[in-house]
Amino acid sequence: DEVVVSRANSKPSSQHKIERQATVIQGIVRLYLTRCHWLRLHMAATVIQSSARTWIAFRELHLRLISVVTIQSWVRSLLAVRSYRFRVGRIVLLQSCARRFLVQVRESSMKLAATLIQSNWRVHRRRIRFVAAKKERELLAAKNMAALEMSKKYVHQVESKILSEATALAEQEVRLLSKGASIASTTVSGDCVKELAVQVMAAEARALAEDGVAHTICKETKPVPQLE
Repeated sequence: DEVVVSRANSKPSSQHKIERQATVIQGIVRLYLTRCHWLRLHMAATVIQSSARTWIAFRELHLRLISVVTIQSWVRSLLAVRSYRFRVGRIVLLQSCARRFLVQVRESSMKLAATLIQSNWRVHRRRIRFVAAKKERELLAAKNMAALEMSKKYVHQVESKILSEATALAEQEVRLLSKGASIASTTVSGDCVKELAVQVMAAEARALAEDGVAHTICKETKPVPQLE
């Protein structure tokens, strides 16, 4: 009976041991499976994270490239605008300098042309005045010559007339003197008296003739215009 009881008592203990061992094995297997599952999850998470980080890195790189390209394009456009404005300013400055130079050249040429025209016109006007004055002087000289010739003829006529009158008067005086008795007692002969009377009358006639000629010349002559 004691052996049967011991055997009956030993069966539950062995079963309990087997159950415990099975539980341990199950725990180990479950732990292993859990570890494997966790490792798979960890690897998957690592892959997902690496993929996400790679995508984020590529996205950031793409955004940075876009930003760099945008900044470069903006800077290049700004530099291009500045360069264009600078070139336009230089072109406008060169054009203004060229136009000012052309205007100065045109003004100088116009001033030179105006000066030449004015000088030529003044020379032409002076030449016209000189020719007119020369013609007027020639006319005045011709008039003076004609007046002089006329005055000479008039003087000659007056002298001849006065001489004839003086001669007639002298002859009359001589005749009157010769008739008187006082003429015989004088020391001067009749011819000397006649000659002396003729000379006196001729001198008076010349003086009168010169006064008349000078008066006529002063009336007929005009002042000669002078050139400017």
